[in-house]
Amino acid sequence: MRRVSPYDVVRDRIRKILFLIRSLDRIRAGLYSDLSKVEEVIEELGLSDHPVKWDDVLSEAKEIAKIPRKDPSFKNIDLMVRISSSMTFLGIIEVIISTVLMFTGMAPALSFSLLLSAFMVTNISYVLRTYASSKIKRIYLERKEEVERHGEVLKRAVDSLLIRLRSELKKIRRLPDEVRIKLMFADYSNVRVVKRPSRFRRSYVVTLVSR
Repeated sequence: MRRVSPYDVVRDRIRKILFLIRSLDRIRAGLYSDLSKVEEVIEELGLSDHPVKWDDVLSEAKEIAKIPRKDPSFKNIDLMVRISSSMTFLGIIEVIISTVLMFTGMAPALSFSLLLSAFMVTNISYVLRTYASSKIKRIYLERKEEVERHGEVLKRAVDSLLIRLRSELKKIRRLPDEVRIKLMFADYSNVRVVKRPSRFRRSYVVTLVSR
């Protein structure tokens, strides 16, 4: 079995820290992030409970994720998402069947019909998912104060992770300002904005401040 070098170990930690930074930032913005994966990475990194308690971070992240469920319209939104997922799956099945028919030369008319149907189903699925996302975004905007209250702990967690990131980069002799991170917020300590949100990009691009 190949021995893992100290350099590779540090690079893996850096990758996981960057994942946590981006994930917690997305949650602060009311965007989806895999909380089970976040919890797994926190455990893998063995992060200490100073200056933030990670159980509190996860608890607040879960509270933010629950906010849309409190809205009366959530049942309809959830139904749209489930229909969208089913339609996406149906579209994939239709493409597979169409491809098989195409390569075997069987029923070319049916193959074309299935491909056309898959295109239409996929587009409808996309429209439903986009509409559901816009409704969830509206809910978060309406409950902005609640999101910000829960997000304060996440902000402190990201600040602590940025310090940890700087330390890990130093171990492999990488300069802090060589790293570029896409974030929804730029109000963290020790970061400098490289690019601001634009018409085509919702996020900031930041780098660590050199000391």
